Amino acid sequence: MDVTRRDMLGMASAAGMAVASEPLLAAAQTGVRGGLPAGPWAEVARRLTDFARADLADKGFPGMTIAFAGPGGVQASFGVGLADLARRKPVAPDQLFQIGSITKSLTVMALFVLADRGKLDLDARVQDLLPEHPLPPEPITLTHLIDHSSGLPNLLEDPAMVDLPGGRLWTGFTPGSRYSYCNLGYALLGSVIERVSGMSYPLALETLVLKPIGMKQAVPVFRTPDRARYAAGHIRLREDMPWFPRTPLTEARWFEFSHAAGSVAATGPDMIAYLRYLAGVAKGKGGPLFSDKLAERYRTPTIDSSPPGARYGNGLHTLDVDGRPCFRHTGGIHGFSSAFTLDRESGFGCYASVNVGGAGGYRPVEITEYALPLLRAVAANQPLPAVRTPQPRPAIKDGARIAGQYRSADGTAFTIVERGGALAIIANGRTAAIGAAGPDSFVTDHPALAPYTLALEEGGARIRLGGRLFGRGQAPAAQPPSARLAPLVADYYNPASWGGRPQVFAVGDRLFLGTAELVEASDGSWRFKEPAMAMERFWFTNRIDGRPQVLIMSGSRYGRFKDRNL
Repeated sequence: MDVTRRDMLGMASAAGMAVASEPLLAAAQTGVRGGLPAGPWAEVARRLTDFARADLADKGFPGMTIAFAGPGGVQASFGVGLADLARRKPVAPDQLFQIGSITKSLTVMALFVLADRGKLDLDARVQDLLPEHPLPPEPITLTHLIDHSSGLPNLLEDPAMVDLPGGRLWTGFTPGSRYSYCNLGYALLGSVIERVSGMSYPLALETLVLKPIGMKQAVPVFRTPDRARYAAGHIRLREDMPWFPRTPLTEARWFEFSHAAGSVAATGPDMIAYLRYLAGVAKGKGGPLFSDKLAERYRTPTIDSSPPGARYGNGLHTLDVDGRPCFRHTGGIHGFSSAFTLDRESGFGCYASVNVGGAGGYRPVEITEYALPLLRAVAANQPLPAVRTPQPRPAIKDGARIAGQYRSADGTAFTIVERGGALAIIANGRTAAIGAAGPDSFVTDHPALAPYTLALEEGGARIRLGGRLFGRGQAPAAQPPSARLAPLVADYYNPASWGGRPQVFAVGDRLFLGTAELVEASDGSWRFKEPAMAMERFWFTNRIDGRPQVLIMSGSRYGRFKDRNL
């Protein structure tokens, strides 16, 4: 599930890039299924396999599952690398991978089925459908939720279970006025599906969508009895440190999960069925789920999204890839990262998923894009395009602007140097990597520089690391937390939450959540200073001896874990 806004916040002050010390692909096997004929179609699979192997080796990932759908029923599903790093088991094409936020498009299909049967108006007000939920007074329609334009905060918890000082949710902008990715909206859509269908969300999705379009092995909920069917998910061994390529991995914890924003797991053949159905919708064909009239609505994006030039609608991004209009969605969840791209004109598509999550925003988009010109070339009986390899991680732009020696008032010092277009950071006689986390923030895995995220201030003349200021060439005066803010400064933690380990810092009378500055509102909550992130609100509550023991982040509850001086 793409927790995009929370990823952007840098709540845990850790982002970024891995270090499997041994080749992960030594025991890899590749199988192909789906009636793939010999000849040029096999060459497409070989090209994608080579690309996947190179991508896995570069990133330090265990395995990848790949599926593509081409013309005339041509299709293939195959695995590369390891499904289980500890047990050295290869990826099999019939294993389940969690597809994360790609689930959203399936959730919308279920809504369209109900609308086609006359049970639902897609333009209905959510407040009328879910009157018992603590929704804000501003009119919010199902379409606003579907297209991430509701203005609601982004959280993954059940909306009926969130902790809301004031008793109800809010909006950060006028519903329908702009796009802001919101998993909460899809939680509400899941509740609407249950209310209208009379079934649980998993049963409704399976009955209304998965089985009718041929996703026979897919599951709409993560359940322990199904665990043996899955590839093992992986995360970095040190979740408190940033992600860098080839960082040590460990198996992700298993959890049971049912959520309309991202609880589908599927095999490669399931995703071929998904791509085939979506190719029909791209041509205005809604069967077997809903009418062609609704298919026209489903395939039409409604609001500008990201990246620039893309538009969003009905759980899908529409954007140009190599000058051709495509559908795309990605998904990130605890232990898995997924993507698909489908050429709307040809109907050719490719899906891929790796069994690693939390990898600095990585999604296997490149391989899905590479598949499309290969499929088009073979279909047109033309030579295959040039071989592609995974693109290297982009270098930090204008690295020279932050190069230099930095000092803080407490005597800590580090040096940022540029070598061959890449940056490195030197402290205590040790050199470590440094990578971009945002336009003006950088991450490092240097053990002496916790919390690992550096934020530029004053155009690079100063760098903030947590609550410390470093000046280039000369140490700035220390700015300890003010008496008002000092009690708030701490690490907060909730082992059941998706929001990481929020870290709160203060520099004088300025408060920061990770690298993002907060400002206090008249209602006692805190908001991001950046207007584009106005949807989120934060409260510090349950004070003991003046120190808050709980941080409520847009409804998610985190307990005080450790103070900054520990």
